Parts: sequence; structure tokens; C-alpha cells
Amino acid sequence: MINQELINDIIYTFEKKKTRQKDNSVIVEEILLEYKDSLEDEDDRNSIYIGIALAQKKQGCLDLLFKSKILEILYSNIQEDTLLKEEKKSCKNIIKFLEKETTFRAHSKTQESERCPWENGDVFAYRFIEMGSGEVRYAYFVKSESVYWDDDSTFPLVYFYNLISKKLIKDINYLNKHNYMVQGYVPSAYINHPELPRMYRLLIEMSKRDYNSKKIIYLGKIDESFLKRDENKNRFFRKFSKLPKYIGKHVKDWSVPCLPV
Repeated sequence: MINQELINDIIYTFEKKKTRQKDNSVIVEEILLEYKDSLEDEDDRNSIYIGIALAQKKQGCLDLLFKSKILEILYSNIQEDTLLKEEKKSCKNIIKFLEKETTFRAHSKTQESERCPWENGDVFAYRFIEMGSGEVRYAYFVKSESVYWDDDSTFPLVYFYNLISKKLIKDINYLNKHNYMVQGYVPSAYINHPELPRMYRLLIEMSKRDYNSKKIIYLGKIDESFLKRDENKNRFFRKFSKLPKYIGKHVKDWSVPCLPV
């Protein structure tokens, strides 16, 4: 059985937090902590997950983890003989809403479509200022694929290598030996909720000016066959202008070792 009142509370809480410009991953973590006691009850836990999924769907940022959980729960509920006709109808409506294809909208203010000029397998260094020390650091990423948006724009989907250095590393074969950096959630989220699949892909919204930024240094290209594919098809999202703050804080949260090379 699902608790519609609890679902509505979750949706309201999510949308209220969203107006404060918080990241989706942070909002989910806060909600799960705020409703920690309710998670112990199976029906309430399912309702919380449904509420999160519905709120994310409305925002165009549905987490595949919650989508898969909710669909499994709802399809199971429909099979229950004790479920009233109206309750089954409600479950079917939620399923239909969640499975409806979402068209993502870019937030660029320009009318002209942006096209990612990078090829799959292109490797780059990203120059940023480390939080706290104020010193220059280099992060490294490889473009995996392009993602199409509804205005015919394409943006890069990338993997950041789990590596930060004080000086520029140009050996892409060395870089490709490293694992990918976890994106989105902070470490405590995985500690408190071990069922969360780790997310490694980062979608970056960029303009033509961003692609020519001096912060990005082209290092070369690896064969696409060497790209380590992420089984988790979900992805985290960041505007290029927000990348310095995100990378700096994310590196600090995960305590990625900084090489002296």
C-alpha cells in the first residue's frame, strides 16, 4: 500500500528545497535523513521513494535508481488482490507518468544551438583552483559521448579520472590506467544507503566560448574501445561555469590524493 499523503509531503519538500538552488543529490540525501524513521516501515519507505521519483520527474532529473525501484514496487502492488480498484488505477497512472519519455531542456540563454566539437575518446586536462589552498590543480577527463537536447544542441558526457595533480600530466596512457571519479553523491550517501549504485558520468552544459576556455587543455585521443563503460546509466549534471566550485568541493569530499608530479 502506498501513502498518498506522505508522497505529497515528499514532493512538496523536494520542490521547496529545489527553490534554494540545491543539487538534486543533496536534496535526496537530506530527505532520506529527515525521513529516516519512516524508512523503517516498508509501505512508508516505498511511498518516500515514489515521492522522490515523482518530484525528480517533474524537474526533468529522474534518478534511474528511484525509477527502477518505484516501477518494481508499483507493478508488484498492481498484482495484489487486496488493492482497491482506485488504488490500482493510481499505481498505473504513476507508472505511465514515470515511463513517459522526458525531453531535457538546455538552460543556455542563446537561441543558437550548441554543438559539442569533441570526439568520443578525446582526453583533456581541466585547470582549476583548489578550495582552501588557492593553488592551481589539474583534473583529467575523457569524453564518452554526446547527449542531444530538445533544441538540437549536444553536450559532452564525460568521465573524470580519479586523479588530481599539481603539475600538468600529458601521458594519456598513464591517465587511462586510473579508475573514474564518482560523481554526484557525497561519500556519506553511500555509507547511509549502500543500495545506491555509484554514478560516474558527468554531463556538462557548455557554450562555444566554454569549449575555447584556457581552463581546458587537449591532451590527445584514446581508442573508444579503451573507454571503461559505466553500468549505471544515470548521470550527474553541471554547467561549465559551475565546474570549478563543483570539482574543488567534490575532490575535497572524496579526498582524492593529489600527486606531486
